[in-house]
Amino acid sequence: MKSLKTSLKKLTYTVATALLVVTGFVTTNVQAKANTSDSSFDFKFKGNSTAYTPVRTKYNSTSAYINVKTISDGDPYYKASLVKSNGQNFSKTWTYTFGTYDAENPKLAKHYIKNYAMEDSKGSPVKVKIKARGYRGISANYNWHSRGVWSPDSI
Repeated sequence: MKSLKTSLKKLTYTVATALLVVTGFVTTNVQAKANTSDSSFDFKFKGNSTAYTPVRTKYNSTSAYINVKTISDGDPYYKASLVKSNGQNFSKTWTYTFGTYDAENPKLAKHYIKNYAMEDSKGSPVKVKIKARGYRGISANYNWHSRGVWSPDSI
């Protein structure tokens, strides 16, 4: 009887160890996969309009990254958020403003854009893009732009 108990304990230990090893590999591979390389964007606005980055795949639950490097002269600004490839919002959306001069939102800035992309896709990779809604004030026909880089995942 003691031999059977010992064998069962060893078998249970071996199975538990194997499961932990396999789970560790799966978790490590999912976490290791990320789309963190910077892609350039050039938002082109006409007055108060909307622009988008090209679509990219998001692999993990980190924030997206945006680094705004230029905005046209004058007083334009825009509000940016991460959206689905079809332009729809996720179940929770965070918006960041670029082009103003207050301490919380400097004219040119780097931001980590919070999002619910992975939560809404139940952990599966998802196609995303940045949506930028531009505001130019009185002159609705004024053409302006903003350039920078972005990535769907951050480190």
